[in-house]
Amino acid sequence: MKRLTVLLAVLLAVAACGVRPSAVIPGGDAPGGSVVTTLIFFVSGDELAPAPRPDGSTDTLAQLAAGPTADERAQGLRTELPPGISIGRDYSNADLVVTVSVAPHTLSGLAVQQIACTVTNIRGALGAPSVSGPVTVVGPGESLGPRYCGVS
Repeated sequence: MKRLTVLLAVLLAVAACGVRPSAVIPGGDAPGGSVVTTLIFFVSGDELAPAPRPDGSTDTLAQLAAGPTADERAQGLRTELPPGISIGRDYSNADLVVTVSVAPHTLSGLAVQQIACTVTNIRGALGAPSVSGPVTVVGPGESLGPRYCGVS
């Protein structure tokens, strides 16, 4: 008897949920086009590894400075950039200049490559000339360059 009461209560609740059958409701077409992504370069083992990010979510160089996300760290990505670094750039002429808040000579070779490859990728996305051109890293009292992205 108790099972019957529970079964009737469940059937009553399901029948009274208010969802009525309807015909198929057509939707619009699926979104088209390509999804634009930006590549942020981090380190995996002892070499660079690109990490795709949705374009336009935040400043790409701020994302580079912030380091890999938790998901990217779980995939083995890390950064060679020091914590708290800030990175800026100048696209006003053919020579690409990147400004960092630390002395460039204190950065490892992989850290400089992370910057050069990420900036080169941004530049290509912007349609700027010399996509594979040199990057000069400038910091307090010194500059380091030209550097090229060494990732094929």
